[in-house]
Formats: sequence, structure tokens, C-alpha cells
Amino acid sequence: MARKSAHQKQREMTLRGRSIQVAAEAPSPAEEIEETNDITNPNEHQAGPDGENAVKTKNINEITGIPELEVETEDEEEYVEEIEDEEEFLRETVEQRANPPWEVIEGFIRRIWTKFNIDKISFMPNGVFLVRFKSGEMKEKEMLMQCITTASFSLSLNGEMFGYFHGRRGLRQGDPLSPLVFTLCMEYLTRTIKYAAAKFEFKYHPMSKQVQLANLMFADDVLLFCHGDAKSIMLLLQSYSTFSKATGLKISATKSNAYFRGVPEQLKHDILSVSGFVEGKLPFKYLGMPIQTTRLQKQDCECLVEKICNRIHGYRAKKFSYAGRLVLVKAVLTTLHSYWASLFVLPKAILAKVEAACRNFLWDNCADYHRVPLVAWDTVCRPKAEGGLGIKNLEMVNKALIGKLVNWIAEDKDTIWVKWVKHNHLKGENWWQYQPGANTSWVWRRVCRVKQDLVAAYTNGAWDIQGVGFSTASCYQWLMGTRPKVSWDGVIWNEWVIPKHQFMGWLLAHGALKTKDKLIRYGVDIDDSCWLCGQASEDLEHLFFGCDYSFRIVQHLQQKTGLNLPVGNILDWCMQPTGTKMQRGVKAGLILGALYHVWHHRNKCMIEGVLLRPQKVATNIIDDMKLRVHGRDRHKLTTLELEWLKEV
Repeated sequence: MARKSAHQKQREMTLRGRSIQVAAEAPSPAEEIEETNDITNPNEHQAGPDGENAVKTKNINEITGIPELEVETEDEEEYVEEIEDEEEFLRETVEQRANPPWEVIEGFIRRIWTKFNIDKISFMPNGVFLVRFKSGEMKEKEMLMQCITTASFSLSLNGEMFGYFHGRRGLRQGDPLSPLVFTLCMEYLTRTIKYAAAKFEFKYHPMSKQVQLANLMFADDVLLFCHGDAKSIMLLLQSYSTFSKATGLKISATKSNAYFRGVPEQLKHDILSVSGFVEGKLPFKYLGMPIQTTRLQKQDCECLVEKICNRIHGYRAKKFSYAGRLVLVKAVLTTLHSYWASLFVLPKAILAKVEAACRNFLWDNCADYHRVPLVAWDTVCRPKAEGGLGIKNLEMVNKALIGKLVNWIAEDKDTIWVKWVKHNHLKGENWWQYQPGANTSWVWRRVCRVKQDLVAAYTNGAWDIQGVGFSTASCYQWLMGTRPKVSWDGVIWNEWVIPKHQFMGWLLAHGALKTKDKLIRYGVDIDDSCWLCGQASEDLEHLFFGCDYSFRIVQHLQQKTGLNLPVGNILDWCMQPTGTKMQRGVKAGLILGALYHVWHHRNKCMIEGVLLRPQKVATNIIDDMKLRVHGRDRHKLTTLELEWLKEV
């Protein structure tokens, strides 16, 4: 038997597959779907002879004059020869690999699949297996439904396992296996369209002709496009009808729209009447993103700003500390725009609004501006090692995410988008020398502008920063540049320090706390004496390192723990660390805890006129530190470190 190309075999193997029944949005698994090649318009009804509503249909075969699309099949003998030939081909191209764990997996799969009446399972060294069923026993559809309806599940509630129970209704959205099964089904649609294009006079859309692209899909959202002639449009609808007959998935006409450009009105009317679709107008949203021909305007992205502000309004009642708000800004608020930023270069006005909302929430627990920030936002967006809080600069994040698209083109990544760009824009030109034309889309011109910003980071067309491959993280770091590192970041941002104490230490390191000397410089008419001791003018140096109240708190901490803690400026102590990393962390936790409680009781004395004894404050600091120590993973500590903790 003559060997066929791998691509031809893959195409024939796919077209030879039988129907696969899966759960879809419109039909439920229990519904019986009428198998027909008619395109039905759900809006046209007429009464039937039995009083029920009958649906008026039009057959697209009559309109196009094209026979029904049939999938070619071969007899069983040739099918067996093809499988054996495929096995031989894989054995020749895949290296042998001795991996004992795979033997266990192979035996498990053999035991599981015996009930499916499989005639032969051939296991390849790389984990691929080929399956051949006994004639007339079980179809692929039945096998698939057997797999997804007999799986057992269990739930973990409050640390206890409950179950098992079977997923008898099949897969639902959110199941990890659901995307894979859906992809397998939709691949049949893609190959059906390509089969129609090869057998009949189907014309692709002018912008996707070179890559032969007629459909895009994500989950249950599908885009179909072709040339605006009657035959191509009807072939596209007929291909979907064939796919619907095989899988049971049908178009929801009430949720679908047809978009035209340069199509005669009569043809447009015929298509809408046959398909039952409603004519749509640009712009529209696909997967939450605006699809339009004009440049992305500020008003198009207002929904993104509104979403972030609504999230902030939900946090206001929580009364988070600075540290809690910092976590929300880094983990939630500054990531909500990432999906948009990975597709478009967002308007600077929108990025400024998002940053303003995050900044106001960090400093004042609301989305609107009410108070002056304690530290400049440029400093806040620096890495922690450079004196910042590690919040991302949104404009640079946007450039780094678009830079991924630039790198895809540079590396000639095997994606549909890169192939489309090469055929429609580059057309054989060198990517680094290419200049976009004035008639190209605004999205493409923005991508090319980002390319110009990143060209200095590439050497001979390859990303060459610190000898590592491209990543959005490395691209962001390169765009941000480097600044001198601070000496105190390892002490403040220590795992043994409580987060709110960390934030207080960071504010102190930047001199951002509003003591009386600063308020007087701002024009506030107040007495400058210290709230805690009343013996000197209140400034940062006196309040934390010269005040008698602060000194006595540190003395009590030394007596209770037996540690030699610094009584001077903690930033000076950071320059001369002693002991192991864990010991330095515990000492830093106690000192930063003391600084936090000094500032806390200073404010409490100013507002309520109440001041705790230094001994009681020291006891509270130690109690906080005990909770922090018990919350850490002690398995990473040495025996000497554990003994040292017990002594402390």
C-alpha cells in the first residue's frame, strides 16, 4: 500500500469519523433533534393540519443546486490497512522511550477500555494510542457519551470527602474536559467547510483567502465569514447544516446576526429569510471586546473603568488596612484590564482613569479623589527592591502584552493570526524593516508602533535580555528600566513581618508619615510638642527613636525576649544584619511591630486621649509575633532555629 502524507491521513481519518452527540446551549441532552439539511427560520410559522404550529423551511440545496454534502468513507479492509500503516509510520518517526510509569498507565487504560468492546489498542512510546472497534459493536458517539456520563466525582467540604456520584447528564460548562470535547466537535465543522471549498466553488473572504479561514470559534461563540456571493454563502450555511446533523448542535437564530458589506439588497434579503438571522450593525461585541472598523475611542472603554469603580465600591464597607488594600490593588484591580490590554493599545486617558481609581483606593479606600497621596505614584509602581510597592505601571503592562504579539511575528509562531498577518500585511517583507501603510487598520499600526519601542531589545531578530527567552514579565522589566536598590527592602518585606507592619515600615522609610513638623509646614496651626512624651518637637526621628515612650517599649521587648534589639534608627541597623535569615526576620518583625504600635497609640492619644502603658504595648507586640511565627511553615527551619524560637 503506497504511503500517504501525514496531512492527507489526518484529513481522511477526521472526515471518516461518525457523529458525536454533546450537550449544547440550545438543545438539552434529552431533546430529540430533527436530522435535516434545511435551514429553518424560527420567525416564520404557519398552522399545521393538527392545529400545531408547523415551521416553514427552505432547502438550501434547492437554492444552490448543490447536492447534499456527504463524508466519504472506505470499506473496513482498507480502514484496517490504514490503521496498521499509521502505526508503522509512528514507530518509524517516534523514538523508543523506556519509562516505567507509562507501563502502569498503559495497563490502567487497557483495563478501563475492555468494556467498550475494542478490537485493538496500539500504544506508541510517546503515549499516543490508536483504537479500533469491533465491527457493529460501539460507535464513537456512544463511546464518548459512555466516557463522560460514567465518570465519578467527589466533593471536599470542610476537609471531608463526600461522594462518589456519576455525571449522568454529561459535561457542563466549567468541566475541565468540556473544552476538549467541544474542540473535537468544532474541528469537524472546520473540515466540513474545507471539504465544501475543495469540491465546490466556495470563495473565502478576500482578507482570509490566503489562509483559507472561514470560521473562528471560542466556546459557543462562532464567527462564519465568506465572500459575498450567493453560492459561497449558501455553501457555508449548508456546511453548518451538515455539521448540525452530525453533532446535534444548531444555530440559535434569535441570538445570531449577519453582517454584510457590498452585498446587493436582494441577495441580502434572501440570505436573511433563509437563515432566519437578523442583520447586525458595527460595532458589536465578541467575547466582550468591541469589533469595529474605527479607532478605539475613550467612550468605548468606559465600561472597563466602570467595572473597576464598581469593584472598589463593593470594597468600601470592608474597612481594609493599607496592607489589605495593597493586596487588592495588585491582585484584582490592576489585572481587570489585562484582557483588554492584551488585544488593544488602550487610550492613555483610560489607563490614567484606571490608575487614578487604584491610587485613590489605596490611599483613601474609595475610587474618587479626596486626599493627597502619601507617596508619589511613580515611586509606588517601582519594584520592592527599588523602594516601591511592586504595583504594575499600566501603560508599560499594555506595551508588554502587545509585545507578545510582536514576538510571535518575530519568531514566526505557528498561529492563525501570525499566518494571516504574514499574508495580508507583511507579504514577504522583513518584520523589523516593515512600515505599515496609511490604509491599514489602527490596531495594526499600534502593534507596529510597539515594535519600534522594543526593537532595541532584539538581537538578530531574537529577544536577547539576560540570556532568557521572551516573556511579558521580562519585557515589562526591560521597559521599566532599573534604578538603584534600597538597603532596607529585605528587612521590611520579610515573611516574618506582619503585612500592616510592613506597610508602616515602608511609609517610615520614605518619610511619608504626617507628624506635627510636617503639618506645620503645610500651614496647620498646632503645637509642635510630642503627643506621647510632650518633651520635644514631634518629628519622625524623635517619635520613633528618641521619644521616651518608644524607648521604654523596646526595653520591655528586650526583657521579655532576651534579644538585643536596636534602640536607634532601624534603617542604620539594616546595614549591619546579624544572625540567620530567620533570626533577622523575627527581630525585624518585633521592631517593625513596635514602630506600628507607636504610631497607632500616638494617633489614639491624639483622637481619644488614651495612652497604654509601654509594658502592655510590648506584650501586644509579642502576642502578634507569636501568631505570625505559628503561621509559618516550620518544616523549612533547622533544629537550631527551632530551639532559638523556643528560647525567645
